Amino acid sequence: MKTIEQYLIKKIRQMEGVVITIGCSDSLLEEIDKNSKITLCNALNNTSRVSGKYQAKGRIRRINIKKFKKKFKKKKTDTMIIEAHDVLAYAKRIVPISVYLTKKDVYIYTHEKEEKIEEMIQKYDRFQVKTEVINKEDGVIYKMDCRGCQVKKLQEIKYLWKDTIDNILDLIGDYLIH
Repeated sequence: MKTIEQYLIKKIRQMEGVVITIGCSDSLLEEIDKNSKITLCNALNNTSRVSGKYQAKGRIRRINIKKFKKKFKKKKTDTMIIEAHDVLAYAKRIVPISVYLTKKDVYIYTHEKEEKIEEMIQKYDRFQVKTEVINKEDGVIYKMDCRGCQVKKLQEIKYLWKDTIDNILDLIGDYLIH
């Protein structure tokens, strides 16, 4: 059994086209930069550990996650690699956006199993995405196959409202219990 990083490096070596990463380590980004088949990589919410600033390096551009939807409104990407803890706060938005933008696969990895991450992965089932769970020594990788999946605007709005109402009801329930 390999580690998450070894598995993702093996997959990165096979990737081609446009890749979006969210919260990936510098070693994964270096591997992406080495792969000549990857034409462009956009690293979101990932500052360089050396300088601490957003910077462009090779084919990798670093941008803020809050500008994610605005930046990639109509551009399609081949693959997304996401670190789960960086997107938990944006889960209700990131799920339909990632399905809409991705032509092939979405890899979501985490080092700890949490209930919130499982809920986020279950939101992919709404869009008929095939999910594969890959267990590793140091965590779990969820591979979502987005080939042929469509996100309709009405469907996205419906689930956004449903998730918002669920969050409000959870907050009220937590308040009443405490």
